[in-house]
Amino acid sequence: MSPGALAGRAVQVTERLRHASPEIQPRPMLAPVIDYLARCTSPVDRILVGGFGPEIAVLAHRPFASGLAAWIPGYYEDPRDVARAIARLNRERVGAVVVLDGPQMFARAWPDIDQWIRAHGFEEHAVEID
Repeated sequence: MSPGALAGRAVQVTERLRHASPEIQPRPMLAPVIDYLARCTSPVDRILVGGFGPEIAVLAHRPFASGLAAWIPGYYEDPRDVARAIARLNRERVGAVVVLDGPQMFARAWPDIDQWIRAHGFEEHAVEID
């Protein structure tokens, strides 16, 4: 790819991300969740994502929380990784937690992060996604 084509592609991707339309999303069924996050959280709020959904915070135009775009079971299981994430969460303004792999995902994989979520008063709201 030529340098000019590469620069053009970067502009195209940036423009698509700016509009966050469902057709560019890997999983269009998450569009209502992403729209909700964009409308109902502050631009400075961070989004904590459990499960493979690194695009969620990006498409909602929100920074991701804990130093990771998504927490995927089987990764970051070293206690030092979890401690580092909790230290970051304590410094961040987290506006929402999105859990894609079931409501007990954090409790099963990272109990300390689950405890942090519960201690900070996040309420659980199930969303049916077709």
